[in-house]
Amino acid sequence: MKQFNNDIRNLSRKMHSAIEQQNEKSARQFEQTIRRNAPKSDEAPHIVDTIQRYDGDAATAEKVVSIGNDQLPYGAALEFGHTLNGKWVEGKKFWTPAKKIAHRKHRRALARTIRKLLREALGI
Repeated sequence: MKQFNNDIRNLSRKMHSAIEQQNEKSARQFEQTIRRNAPKSDEAPHIVDTIQRYDGDAATAEKVVSIGNDQLPYGAALEFGHTLNGKWVEGKKFWTPAKKIAHRKHRRALARTIRKLLREALGI
């Protein structure tokens, strides 16, 4: 019983660490997908060069992937389409579909991670 109590006490720390690792893995995969799928032209600079991955709120093990900066704001015009010299330029969806897929994959991976930790702690 004493070992069980110790395992339960340590579960919070282990869970936070495991969640942080899974969040980092998911953020890295999302960033790679965006870099691969973001539109690029022959002219520089590119919106893909502004993609960043960094730590967010440490208490929640948050990882952030962002796109855009002051010179190149988020490429909504690239994603949804825009006019150029009076002609419509079709958009190339790259952020929204990748975000939906990454979100689904991350939720499943996070659930697997938590279930694994709970099984280990409970000895199942």
